[in-house]
Parts: sequence; C-alpha cells; structure tokens
Amino acid sequence: MDAFLKPFYKFALKIKGKKKLVKQYIELNSDIMTIVNDIESLRINSDDPKVHVKIRALEITKEKLSNYLVELEEEFYDVQKGLWIGLAYDLKDVDKPPFLLYLPWKNLHNHIEVFGTSGYGKSRLMALVVRQFIHFNWSIFAVDPKGGEKQEVAQWIYDFAAEAGMEHLVMRIMPSYPELSDKGNPIFGMTDVEIASMGASLTVSGSGTQSSEEQFFSGQVYKILYSILSATTYLENAIDPFKIEVNKKIVDEVKKYIAFKERKSLPETYNDSDVQYPDFAKIAMSDPEKFQVTTSVSAHTRTLITFRELAFFSIYENIKELHKTVLNVPVPRLENNKAKEKEIHAMKDLALKALNEVTKLGKDYYDKVGNSLSVLLFQLAYGPVGSVLCDVRINPLVKRARDKEGMIVLFQPAPMRFEKVSEVLIKVYTRMWLSLFGTVGVSGRGIEKRVAMIIDEAKPMMFPGIEEIYNKARQLGMTIMSLFQSKSDMKFKLGEILADITQDNTATSISMKQVSNNSRKEVAESFGTVKVATNIQMSESDGVGRSTLAWQETEYVNADDVNDLQIGEGFVQHYGNKYYVKFPYQRDPMPINVTMPTLESENAYEFIAQIESMLVNNEQAINQINQESLMKIGA
Repeated sequence: MDAFLKPFYKFALKIKGKKKLVKQYIELNSDIMTIVNDIESLRINSDDPKVHVKIRALEITKEKLSNYLVELEEEFYDVQKGLWIGLAYDLKDVDKPPFLLYLPWKNLHNHIEVFGTSGYGKSRLMALVVRQFIHFNWSIFAVDPKGGEKQEVAQWIYDFAAEAGMEHLVMRIMPSYPELSDKGNPIFGMTDVEIASMGASLTVSGSGTQSSEEQFFSGQVYKILYSILSATTYLENAIDPFKIEVNKKIVDEVKKYIAFKERKSLPETYNDSDVQYPDFAKIAMSDPEKFQVTTSVSAHTRTLITFRELAFFSIYENIKELHKTVLNVPVPRLENNKAKEKEIHAMKDLALKALNEVTKLGKDYYDKVGNSLSVLLFQLAYGPVGSVLCDVRINPLVKRARDKEGMIVLFQPAPMRFEKVSEVLIKVYTRMWLSLFGTVGVSGRGIEKRVAMIIDEAKPMMFPGIEEIYNKARQLGMTIMSLFQSKSDMKFKLGEILADITQDNTATSISMKQVSNNSRKEVAESFGTVKVATNIQMSESDGVGRSTLAWQETEYVNADDVNDLQIGEGFVQHYGNKYYVKFPYQRDPMPINVTMPTLESENAYEFIAQIESMLVNNEQAINQINQESLMKIGA
C-alpha cells in the first residue's frame, strides 16, 4: 500500500464498530465520484496544457483513494451475513442513507440474472460472487466462453480456491487442450429417455417456437437414439444379466481416470530426491500420445455408452447390423431368476420395435435425418471435443457434485475455436445437470452441497427445456447465475413465453449499462413506477391563489439513468426491493501460472513468421552484397 495511505488505513481499522468504517467507506466513494466528475469537467477544456497537469494530479489522487477503498472493502466480506454485492441506495426510500447490501443466502436459492454491455464490470462482478460462493461452501460450475489473453477467470478461480483451502477440488474442462483438460462422460448414468431427449434438443436451433420441420426432425432424432439405446440395453443384459463384466469395466474406467489425473503414464524426473513431473506444455506438443487413453466402440456395454457408440450406430448400415445382432442374440435362460428373464424378454421386444420403426422405410428416408445426426454426434465423439467427452467412460464430474467436499469446475467451451460444437457442449452439460437433479427429485436423496452454475455470456445456454432446469433445480440444489449482454438475448433464443417462464424463477436481477435504447427502456420498465405527491399551485380570477395535491406516476429508473451507469455500477431488483448499487472492486487475480501450451495453429503462424523473417533477411543480405559489388566496380 502507498505510504501516503498507511496511517489512514491503520486509523480506520482501530475505529470501534463497523458503522464508522462504513461511514468512511461511503465518504470515500463520494470523494472518488467527485474527482471523476471534476476530471470529466476539465476534459472539456483539454486544449489548455495546464488542464492536463490538473487532470493528472486528480487521477493520481483518485488512484490512491481507490486503492485505499479496495483495502476497506476486504473488511466487509462476511458470508455469514450473506452475499455482499456493494454499497446500495434504496430506490423505494430515497431518504435512507446508503448501506452495505447483503443478499440472504436463502433468497439465492432462486436464480440470478445479470445484464450489461462489455467492458462495464460483468466479469469482475461474476468473480466477486464466485469468491463468496466458494467461501460459503457451495460447489461451483463456472462457464467461461471467452477465456482471454490473461485467463483472468481461470486465475481468479484458482486464487479463490486456494484462499479457501480448496485448490484440490479445482477441475478444468478445456476442449482446446484435451491433453490437459479434465475428462468425463456426461451421459454416464442417464436413462435412455434422458439421452434421447438430450439428442433431440441438440438438433434444434432453440430460437423461440419450433417450426413443424424442426419438430419432425427432433422427433426422428429421438426415435433413432432411443432405438440405439434400447438395443444396447438389451444386449448388455442378455450377455451379462448380473452385470459382473460391466462392473469390472467400471473399475477399469475408474483406474484409467485416476491414472490420467495422476499422470502416471508420464516419465518421472528426479531432483534432490524429489519426484518432479515434466512440463505439461512441452509434453503436450512433443509427445501427445503419452496422454491418450483409448476406447473402443461396443454394442454390449450400455452402462458405459458414449457419444462414440451413438455416432457409430447412427449410420444406417451400422444400425441395421445392430438390428441383426439384437435378433440373433437370444434371451438368456435364468432358472433361478425368471422375473429377470422376463424383464430381458421385454427389453428385446422393445429394442426390436424401436429399431424396426426407424429402419423400415429404407436408407433414403433414414438418411434425411440420420446423416445430420451422425455429423453432430461425430463432432462430439472424435477430435479434441471427443477426447474430453469420451476417453473416460464414467462421469467424475457428477461424482464430485455428490461428494461432501463438492467441486469447483471451470468449463471453457471456446466458441471461437469450436463455433458450432461450443453451443452444443453447453447444452450437453446443462442436460447433464438436469438429469442429476431429476434423480434427486425422484429419489428424494439430495446432494451434499448446493451447486452454483455461473455462465458468462449465457445466450447459448438458452434453449427450449432450460425453463425446466430453472424451475426444478432451484428446489433440488442448484442456483443459476446467468450473465447476458442484454435482455434481448433470452427472448431471441427462447421466444417471449419461455423467456417469461424462465425469468419467473429468477429473484435477483442486476442491470448494468446497456447500449441499445430498447434495452435501456426495457430495464426502466422492469423497475416499474411509484406514485409521487405533487403540490400544484392554482390561481383564481380574484388573484387569490390556492394549491392542490396531485399524484403522479414516476419511474424508479429511466432509460437515461441506465445509460449513465459507470463501470462497476448497476440497478438491482431482489425480492421486490429496488436498489442502485456500486459493486465492490474485484482485484486482479494473483499471478498464478496458468499459461497454456502453444496450439498447432499458433506454431504454424510462428513458423510462417520465422520463414518470412528469414526471406527478408536473405533479401537484405543479397541487396547488401550487390551494393558492395557495384561500389567495387565503380571504384
């Protein structure tokens, strides 16, 4: 801390009682805003050289006061009181002095939405909320599509986890770096109906009401996937009715995952008798096969099915072979368990009916839907994305969510690299959570820790069916915090009706600066109006005046107020209350090393740059030789 500020800070901490500290905090906020306004006023006359000196002096003072303000803010974090989101002004009671706003945890079982344009503090607000969720002992599943040059969200999460002594719980899912990413099969543990429903939802655009064509397409996708799943369910039970072999395979998958996590396949190096593992970044480029875990496609292991099996059997010729296999594999005779035998008979009948339904009209008809489905599934089954989703057939993620310790997960779908698959990936993981909480609802056995799902740039997550997650998950153990550019994002993806249903399950709405005039008006309208008494003076013909009291509707917030919001400011609605809030400043993350390995595309461009530089240098050298030769000839 600057030496200029230390005496003030020490003095502040000695003050008895938080009220005086809060008062000082409020005064500091006011002083900083005064300086900001003064700077803006001076910039009007920026042509005057003396003005620049004054502006710089004010900026230095502002920076010092801001640093002090951040130190004070650390004193106000108190998860026992609730989620602290900043210094609030009550819009319903304008005479009430500003105060520290803590949102009660029980109120946060309903979901949170944040709207705001880029560059005005949404990511920092997300970070300060995640920090408090972690300290309040909630599990975290954070979705960060942007990543960024400094990997700030990743660094914050590592920082907060370490601060809470939970760094061992951090998992990072990164299709861009499958060799370093955590792995797991998101459809492990799902029922046939759940997986088929997921597949159907992945094939529609999710922009409002489905067209008749989309409804037909998604219906056919459901039937194809359900037939594959019912067939593999039968084959697994017919060949291994008591799941002896299946359980062995599950044990093998657990061992495979543990080996992957512990990097047992990597060569070890020794330094002063301490085992040191090599640089993952270098290995990722030079020896990627060290990280590879192989899986083979099997029709007989429904329990461990992945997108690879679904992709393989979605091809017409392969689903026909699957049909033949189901026909040829007999139902086992179980003398000591006739009930089980009867159950397997029913499985075979169901599988044959489902397979016949999707194949009876021939290849040309099937391929109208099957080809598109195969392309989608192959994107999820192979390549970097497939490595993350299919190399390990169990789902450690859901297992962690069920554990007492919980989880801290960062998911980075990288839409700039996987444009089409990124949105599908978000849907897959969202459906995975719906399945988990559906199980909780049916069984009545909850998970140990509440899960906070925080999605930055949440537009891709909005698809028909998400309203079910918003409605049911809040009661069963999940709070969703979605961050959008504007209110239009949700309506564009869901349509008016589904967007309204989704927002009906959201009790905390935070609106930061909006660029679009329509968005600003919508924010203002959402805050509603209040009746204000106005004294109206009236005059009469005899010159004697009188007054009357009139009630007028006045907006709590207008569109200009939304436009005037500065970085780190917003309007908040929470359980009927309305506030203007200055959010705490979330510090930059600690310099934790999360430098990512170099991608092949980066290597390619680096190689091009080297070649280009070499050619330019060669040309300059040749020109130099020619010049020297000409000079000699001239001499």
